[in-house]
Amino acid sequence: MNARKRKSAAYFLFVLAGGLGAHHFYLKRNDRGYATLLIAGIALAFVLFFNNLSVLGGLLGWLMVDLFRLPGEVRRANA
Repeated sequence: MNARKRKSAAYFLFVLAGGLGAHHFYLKRNDRGYATLLIAGIALAFVLFFNNLSVLGGLLGWLMVDLFRLPGEVRRANA
């Protein structure tokens, strides 16, 4: 039996490790979780190797979209 996913747990994971896609993995949206990990890795590489902070805007934009989509994602996970 699949346990129902809780919105509060998803938001907690988003706050704790949203940049790593933890909330996507919790909701069994592994494809989006891996995409978030990839974007975070690319952003980190640009920051460390090229001293370019502009790519962090892409990661922050991705996370802002996730913030507002999270209640719908929890509903879909429980459907």
